[in-house]
Amino acid sequence: MASSASAARSSGNSGKGSPTVSLASDVDTLADNGIAILKFTFSDKPVGFALDDIKVSNGTVTNLIQDATNPNIYTAIFIGGLNEKSMMSTIQLDGAYTDLLGRDGTPSNTVTIKNLETKITPTVGFTSNNASMPEGNSGTTPFNFTVQLSSPVTEPVTVYYSTDANSGGSAKANTDYVPVTSSVTFAPGETSKTIAVNVIGDTTYEANEYFYLSLTSAKNATIVTNGAEGYRNSWVAATISNDDAASTPTVGFTSNNASMTEGNSGTKAFNFTLQLSAAAKEPVTVNYSTEANTGGSAKATTDYIPVTSSVTFAPGETSKVVSVNVIGDTTYEANEYFYLSLTSATNGTIVTNGAEGYRSSWVAATIINDDAPSLPTVGFTSNNASITEGNSGTKPFNFTLQLSAASKDPVTVHYSTEANTGGSAKANTDYVPVTSSVTFAPGETSKTVAVAVIGDRVYEANEYFYLSLTSAQNANIVTNGAEGYRNSWVAATISNDDLPSTTLGIFGTPGKDTLGGKSGDDYLDGKGGPDLLTGYAGSDTFVLAKAYAAKTADAAAQIMDFGHGVDHIGLLGDLSYSGLKISQGSAAHAADAIVALPSGDVLAILVGVNAATIGAADFVAVA
Repeated sequence: MASSASAARSSGNSGKGSPTVSLASDVDTLADNGIAILKFTFSDKPVGFALDDIKVSNGTVTNLIQDATNPNIYTAIFIGGLNEKSMMSTIQLDGAYTDLLGRDGTPSNTVTIKNLETKITPTVGFTSNNASMPEGNSGTTPFNFTVQLSSPVTEPVTVYYSTDANSGGSAKANTDYVPVTSSVTFAPGETSKTIAVNVIGDTTYEANEYFYLSLTSAKNATIVTNGAEGYRNSWVAATISNDDAASTPTVGFTSNNASMTEGNSGTKAFNFTLQLSAAAKEPVTVNYSTEANTGGSAKATTDYIPVTSSVTFAPGETSKVVSVNVIGDTTYEANEYFYLSLTSATNGTIVTNGAEGYRSSWVAATIINDDAPSLPTVGFTSNNASITEGNSGTKPFNFTLQLSAASKDPVTVHYSTEANTGGSAKANTDYVPVTSSVTFAPGETSKTVAVAVIGDRVYEANEYFYLSLTSAQNANIVTNGAEGYRNSWVAATISNDDLPSTTLGIFGTPGKDTLGGKSGDDYLDGKGGPDLLTGYAGSDTFVLAKAYAAKTADAAAQIMDFGHGVDHIGLLGDLSYSGLKISQGSAAHAADAIVALPSGDVLAILVGVNAATIGAADFVAVA
């Protein structure tokens, strides 16, 4: 134990002189938010010795305990403060105590602990993963992108980027843009930088095109994990928008999606509208065919009559209708589709998809099933669902199955998470895999099935798994698309609800506590009482619950370093932002923001914070 001598000799129990105390620490250097054990040795048993009697600079003292065998000895825990160069922490007992004879104590010696400087590594990412700009007609134009650090640092941060790390875009290097592999450096204190890629202008009529710009590595920073921190990303998809006109009028379908019901017999016309971009002075002939793209699910001569033909716009005309005959039937089946494509044009140009917005050179034509099945169908009410994971144990992720109609016989449906394991969530780590069944009693049309989600405190991206229907008795599994919203599978998203991985939960008691955070993003929960809560560096979450409310401001928790836009107030249980009253304090708290319930009971004091700056974005729900 690194000790220091007493400021005065103990007078023992002789009744002469003032009682004395010596203070020692087990360490003489301490990292940011590190812990030291303090030992107070009194010459006589003290009366009324408490945490408030201890003077501290740059840190906090907590857990003051009297020795079980020697009442003259007390121990406490010192938590180091935010460390800066050459900063020291000092601890001293100021003498505000007495012994059993009522004699005032003398101050202790001062313990000095040298702080170790720590390094905080920020994350870096683009402010958005989507951007666009027109290409221009000649030369080059800079396409600017903003790169942002999660927090300022005290040393330079260099970030390397390249358009060649992902060359999967439709834009061509050296034709549409000038490829680049380079770096940018943030000076100490900077959090935002702009980098540019030169776009090459032309007068060619073409579709919009895009390229990728990626962050490849960083020095003194970590590249952001996509999805873990919201809007910032390690890459951006950069769209070069066409701004050139076609030399002749263009022709295209008014939409590339259309639908109609099939009918029960015979044929009926499925109509599509073709439109010129401008009237022509001479006839424009356009050729079209269902056979140019036969990749649809509908079958020629069974679901529709294939066609290859042409239509002519007379001078001045800009709109024409072409048709494909759809064949009706009474078979229950999925919705099906075929493609109708423009193949060539005379005195006109077929529109380049994407160059003129909504018009297109092809249309996906959906034939909607209008027949009922012989047995009821069963499916999930939605193919998308989400739930927060929780912090520990398991909780049920519920999904609703629905029959299209009540059955007179029991309907048993089998389901499994193992039929499709292509999701990003991991079985037995993020969820408990299940293969089971559920039975609808006669007359029932809705049942709930569940998959257990495994809670953790790991900071990670949202993850998902699939739950699929595998078979059914006395019912048909719904054919996706045949009955609208119901589906044979559901993509189940487990939403991350944890703070970054540097976070450790720091918890107090219902009494008065002094809690200090670490250099990362902390979760501090004082559990009620007139606590002193300090997060120090990082994006910290200070937890409040209705049960923590106090009748007066002085009896409520004080949050010493709340940073608007950086830290958050975590609302526990049924506490919500809409159920809070945020106001400026008065008298001793005139410079502070007061967080209270509508009843006036105080949840917390935000020390030195202007209430006008606090809004819904400063509050988050916590489990």
